[in-house]
Amino acid sequence: MFAKIKSWASKFFTRAVLIPAPANQFEEPSGAGPELPSAESKGRVKLAVIVGHEKKAQGAVMAQPFNKSEYEFNTMVAKAMHKYASTLNSEVEVEIIFRDGLGISGAYARARQLLCDAVIELHFNAFNGKVVGTETLTTPDSSDMDFAHIVQKKMCEVFGRDGQSRGVKAISKSARGGGNVHSFPGGVNCLVEPFFGDTHSEASLAMNRLDEYAEALVQAVVLWGRQVDLLH
Repeated sequence: MFAKIKSWASKFFTRAVLIPAPANQFEEPSGAGPELPSAESKGRVKLAVIVGHEKKAQGAVMAQPFNKSEYEFNTMVAKAMHKYASTLNSEVEVEIIFRDGLGISGAYARARQLLCDAVIELHFNAFNGKVVGTETLTTPDSSDMDFAHIVQKKMCEVFGRDGQSRGVKAISKSARGGGNVHSFPGGVNCLVEPFFGDTHSEASLAMNRLDEYAEALVQAVVLWGRQVDLLH
């Protein structure tokens, strides 16, 4: 009788069986870094440097006898930034991004894909062969503005500008350059116009101080990184 009751009860009460998860279910995804930084970590900023324009449409051209286009000059600057950053004990990692084959939106999408903290897009100005000055374009976002002011100050120091020169300019999405600077939500960014390349004195200044200019941009990123506690 007891055996029959036990058999009947087993139809309604089953023992829970714990099935172990597959061994790799909780492994880090391929390429993922450590979950938390080590106690010795001093932090790092990942900077995307976008070279303005493309090889097939290279932007403004410097005055004679320099004749460097925006694309050519800023490719040199980007490489100099990368070289200088490599001397900074890994504080800043520079990723150079060209717009060739990607366009503006694709270049910024690439910066997001690379998990960059900041973006600087490299250009230079041109107008009538007489104007001088340095300016930085960015969004009205306070984080972008803070970053842009640090970059602007460092550029003005390199090129010997008085005060803030032409200053930091917050621009709307529809303004010239707006489609660029509004394309990096979640990180800080700016577009730099350090000099007027069609003015001879400006072009000469830029060529003579190319390395100092490149280093100043990286130094600005270090200053910003410390200000927001990404670097210690």
